[in-house]
Amino acid sequence: MRLYVDNLHTLTEVRVRYIKTFTDVMRSISWRYSSQEYASALADFAFEQPNLQKLLLEMQYTTQDTYTFFIRMATESSKFIERYLSGYAEKFYSECHRAADRYGTTMDKAVIDLAVGSLYTNVKGNFKEGFIKCSAALRILQRGGKSLQLATAYQRIGYNLLHQDENEEAINNFKKSLAISSVSGKQFNLIAIQSLNS
Repeated sequence: MRLYVDNLHTLTEVRVRYIKTFTDVMRSISWRYSSQEYASALADFAFEQPNLQKLLLEMQYTTQDTYTFFIRMATESSKFIERYLSGYAEKFYSECHRAADRYGTTMDKAVIDLAVGSLYTNVKGNFKEGFIKCSAALRILQRGGKSLQLATAYQRIGYNLLHQDENEEAINNFKKSLAISSVSGKQFNLIAIQSLNS
């Protein structure tokens, strides 16, 4: 019995190290893919793809110790997951939502809803469901004041509405996103550019 308990403890430690290591890999690749280091990010992704796919599936075994790593991925790497790991994304976000009920906050749920809304809009082409998810996220994020997530929510809602030919309302959302992004730090630049581009 003692050997079995030791093996379980060791397995848990290995799982935590794996999740921590590959969360850092995911964040690095996803940051670089939207920068001048795009080519090296894609080369690293080609090499690490099986590990990153497995990482998303690990969400179903999350504990309070590993939950924050997954929420960080959902927050900082959602566009990368959407673009390069979309076959695993819906299950990953569903498990994130369930874990947020146990370990997280309403802000965590908002970040997840924002990622799911973007997935529905950009990958599945389900604009109505994408709008519902992004709007649910927006209502929560507005309570927290100006933030990168709030600027992102306005930008994603605007992009969704643009696809539904709701141009005036889309522009209003892009303006709200820009109003936050243009007076904020460097980390807001990508969202500002996306809003201006749209």
